[in-house]
Parts: sequence; structure tokens; C-alpha cells
Amino acid sequence: MTKNSNNLTYSNKITYGIRYIKSRKFKESENCFKDAIKIDSLKSEAYINLSNLYILDDKKTKALKILKEYLIKNSYNETIANHLGKICINYNFEYEFFELLELVNITKNKISKDRYYLYFIFGKFLQKNKNFLSALNAYKNSIKCKDDYFEPYFRIFYLLETTNDLINLEKYIKIAVNIFCEKKEICIINFYKAILYNRNKNFRLSEEIIRDNNLETHLNFNTNLFIRLHDLMSKNNEKLNKFSKSFYYIEKRNQLMFNLEENKKYNRNDIINTMKQYKSFFTFEKYNKIKRISENIKIEREVVFLVGFPRSGTTLLDTILRTHSKITVLEEKPYLLEARHDYFLKHNNDLNALLDISESEIVKIRDNYFNKFRKQISDQENIIIDKLPLSIIEIGFIKSIFPNSKFILALRHPCDVVLSCYFSFFSINEAMINFLNWEDTIDFYNKVFNLFEHYENELKFDYFSIKYEDLIADFEKNITQLLSFIGLKYENNLKNFYLTAKKRDKISTPSYSQVINPLYSTSIGRWKNFSKNKNAEADLIKWIDKFSY
Repeated sequence: MTKNSNNLTYSNKITYGIRYIKSRKFKESENCFKDAIKIDSLKSEAYINLSNLYILDDKKTKALKILKEYLIKNSYNETIANHLGKICINYNFEYEFFELLELVNITKNKISKDRYYLYFIFGKFLQKNKNFLSALNAYKNSIKCKDDYFEPYFRIFYLLETTNDLINLEKYIKIAVNIFCEKKEICIINFYKAILYNRNKNFRLSEEIIRDNNLETHLNFNTNLFIRLHDLMSKNNEKLNKFSKSFYYIEKRNQLMFNLEENKKYNRNDIINTMKQYKSFFTFEKYNKIKRISENIKIEREVVFLVGFPRSGTTLLDTILRTHSKITVLEEKPYLLEARHDYFLKHNNDLNALLDISESEIVKIRDNYFNKFRKQISDQENIIIDKLPLSIIEIGFIKSIFPNSKFILALRHPCDVVLSCYFSFFSINEAMINFLNWEDTIDFYNKVFNLFEHYENELKFDYFSIKYEDLIADFEKNITQLLSFIGLKYENNLKNFYLTAKKRDKISTPSYSQVINPLYSTSIGRWKNFSKNKNAEADLIKWIDKFSY
């Protein structure tokens, strides 16, 4: 048989194999692709199609195996390696992905044009797992392999801005400007130029770049960027004292976010109903019944919970406290919520199960909680601060399991908090969906603090409240008092907290660009600038009075 007839036969086998897939005749399709491999074991097309068939037939392990065997038996093939990498990333085969990286020398920083895509998806994997510095290096290696591949630049722009590395952001923007000329690529580059000018406090020039490049029209090909553009325009216009225009862009941004398909699964009533249940369940009598069991069980170590409504200064307090040599602040993750969820999952989500909780179950919940972050704790003598603002809702459960725990309550003028929540760019979940609507934001604030007040009256728990405004007015006095509450003394380096923030890989809250700066007072009374657009004062008067604002 001649070479040409071999090629014809190979091609026919692929064609028939694909036809069989379309008619759901998977076995016949598999045989066709295997026959093609026998004809020519070096060509990649049959392997790719066979792996896709296995994916369709829910045989993902076989899909991985057939591609891996190719790479082991034959020399490196870019198409095969990239396809294997995609499957590993898309279906969370982490171990197999690192096997692939070892196999093709990615882990040894092998720079070669045919590895550019693997470096890129390696960066995506690292970024997804919050290993931001390593992700940056992977993206940079992708560019070293192929400097005209735009996707890693796009990812680098995002990571450099959100990790506050503005010097390198400017550097990579300049590099990209000299390489790319496609319309979409230029739009993205100009968008990040506008962000850079905003971050460098040149708000007028940021707006000029948006206007002169007509980004409001040309950037709508990417929904996420289009949303971020409206956020940026709102920030610029606020700084230029164009408050009505700033509010307009935030309203538009929030509507765009509300309409995103992935956000439609969240129902604000879920968390509202949870708070109703807590308010009904956690009475003085019920709490004391649980407490009598839990308070006699020796605990591994006490934890201080830093709570408050979002945008009340919790990230600022987090950064100040983590600067103290005797404090370890946990990364903002739902360790406690996960431990609570695990317990109630075994009890049909019935709150009343707490009334019959045993000592062994309390120990198990505590162990589950501590095990989630044990590796983060390098100094066993440090005081642990668990900062998750909306754990304020979970005070009843926390006090049931950790009856001697202390709480730091971060406070800020309620009108400033509500405005800031409405303006902030949160990742959406069951709680944050409230902040896409002005009335919902106010209602959520009221319901959270009604529950907090209920906890105050029924649980009589120990907490220290600290106002954002007082902290700005007299830093040392207020931080000294807070530290005394948790049994520590003031340290002189605490005023340099913003240097601690700059050293962190990435701050995953809307305050990431603010806490890298020394204290400033410009956000106090911010709500008054927008009082002609929306004014929450009358709806929040109970809390304004309660917290003496």
C-alpha cells in the first residue's frame, strides 16, 4: 500500500469515526480511531478524537491515558500536550496535570515556542488556586515562549493591578502596545491604561482614554470588562466631583451584574430566611442549655472573631492586626461556615439539633474548624483572628461551640457603609447579591443588625466595638484599647500597616487598592456627596442613634 493510500485510509477512518460519534455509535467510532492509530501512530488527529470520544462517553480517565501514552511513546507533540492539559484543567485532574508538566519539562522552566499554551494554562491553574506570584511567572514564561500571544498579557494586567504592582503593570502595558494591533486587543490595553491612570490618581486622563478610544462602545464584546469599565467610570467621576454621573454608572454596573447568567442562581431570601431562623432559635434559654455542655470542654485555643457589616473597615483592621508580632489573622475564608455546614448536613439542616448536641460532636466541630487552617499557623503562641465580616450573622452558632470566644465589631457610619456596599465590586454570592439593589442593601443592613441586637440581648456575649472614624482620628488610642481587649500591648510598627499590605500577594476584598496607603479621612461622610441621588439616613436612623453617629 502506498503512502498516499495510507493517508487516504487514515483520513477515511477519522471521517467515519466522527460520523459514528454524531449518531452516538461510540463503539464503532472507537474502533475507527484505533484503526487510524494503527495506520499511523505518530499523527495526533486520531488520538485527539479518541480522547474526545472518551470524554463524551464519560470515560475521562481513558481520555487522559490515551494522550499520556502518546507522549511517553513518541516525541513531544504540541497538539497532544495542549489537549491533555485542557482536559486536566477543565475536569480538575490536578495530579495528572502535574504529571504532564513534569513529562514535558514545564516544571524545569523549559522555554520553547511549542510550550507557550501549557505555560498559559499552568498560570490559569495557579491563579485559580490563589498562587498568584507563581501564576505571574507562568504567564511570563508563556510570553517568553511566544511574545505575540495576547492571553497571558491580559492575565498579567489583571494580576499586577489587583496585587498593586503598578510599576510592572505600566511596563507590560508598554510592551503590549508595541506588539498588538487587533481592535479587541487594543481595547483591552487601553482599558488597563485607564485603570493605571486611575490608580495613579490621574482621573481626568483616565476618563480621556475611555472617551477618546470610545471604550464604552467598543469594550462590550467582553461582559466582565464592560462591567469593570462602568466601575472605573464611576470611580473617576466621583473623584472629579461628578457625583450624579458616578452614581449613574454604578447603577448601570449593578444592573449588568444582576443580569449575568451565573448570578441568577442566587436568591437573597436564602440568607434572609436563615437570619429569621436564627432570631427565632437563639434565645437565652436555648443558648444556655447548649453552653452548659460546651463551656466545660477544654479547647485547643481561643479565637477572636473580627466581624461587621462589609465595608465597615474590617480589611483595614485585618491589615493593622496582622502587623502585630503576636497576632495571626486568618485569610478571609469561610472556615467556620464550612464546619457549621458539615455539622448540620448530618442533622437534616435542623437548628434544633443543637439542643441535643453531645460533647463529642462539639469536639468534632472544633477539630474540623481548626484543621482547615492549622497549616497557616506558624507561631503556636499567637492570638488567632478569624476575619469574615458576615460571621456577625453566625454569632449564635459561634458562641454555642466556642462559648468563651471574643468578638471585635467593626463599625462605620451606617450611611457610608450602605453606600460603599452598593458601590463596591464584590464577587456575588447569597449575601452579596443584596448589594446590587439600593433598597435591598438598606434592608440587608437593617436585618443583620436587628439580628446582632437580638444576640446582644439574648446571649450577653463579650465584644469590643471600634469605629472607623475614631480609628482615623486617633489611631494609637483606639488600637491600644482594642489590643488590651484581646490581651496584647501596642507595638510602634502598627502605624506602618500599609507596608504589610504591600507585601501580601493579593488582598481579595474590594479594599485591595486602599489598604496599601496610610490612613486617610476622605471616605468619612462620603454618603453626603450622593444624598441628592439616594439617601438612606431615614431608613438607618435606628443604627445611627444606637452607634452614636
